[in-house]
Amino acid sequence: MLLRADAPLATTDAALLAAFATPAAPLFVWYTSSALSGEPGVLYAYLLSLMLQAPLSVPLTSLGLPPGVEYRLWAPLDAADAGGLPAFDVVPSGGAATVPLSPPPPDAFSVGGTYQVLSPVLPGGWCLLGEALKLVPASARRFANVTGGSGGGGGGGGRLSATVRAAHGEAVVLWVAPPAPAAPPVLEVRCPVGSCGSVDCDVLLALACGNGACSCTLAQATAGAL
Repeated sequence: MLLRADAPLATTDAALLAAFATPAAPLFVWYTSSALSGEPGVLYAYLLSLMLQAPLSVPLTSLGLPPGVEYRLWAPLDAADAGGLPAFDVVPSGGAATVPLSPPPPDAFSVGGTYQVLSPVLPGGWCLLGEALKLVPASARRFANVTGGSGGGGGGGGRLSATVRAAHGEAVVLWVAPPAPAAPPVLEVRCPVGSCGSVDCDVLLALACGNGACSCTLAQATAGAL
């Protein structure tokens, strides 16, 4: 299944403005986004930076993200390198994401950089960080009908539901952050592998979270969806 953001990468406003103040410093910071159907304002942003000589503050509003939404800032490639669950920073509503100083390049033929994702916190406090180990962890092709709200009861603080699309025979692993405070702060949810009879079809899975736990179950197959 082809997973991609909604638009090509574009230079951030924060990098353009900072370039006027420090014209000699490299300020290569780009972003793009994915809008998912369901809850209003379920918008994910992706930040790619190269050769930054100092951290850069990027206001959420400058990325076109909706007001009144808290975000989780995390680095998918760091989680892949560490071989574990991702860590994240909390970016409050109306706040700014910090793009860090670029690490040194691994060799003389490379440049250092970072890649970060901003995932929205839904009503009820749940946050679908996205799919594990993917450069576009929250593609609109993968997720639909993403909703959250109160009423989960217990220690979950609310609920989260989403439709997850998979290809025939594809394994999908999701990362979800429960409402804070929670232990563990990130849940890994493994969806069952489904079959829809051919390669030109979708397997629909149902993600449901509440009471501090998540499940992903087979829903149905849709022929010709690709």
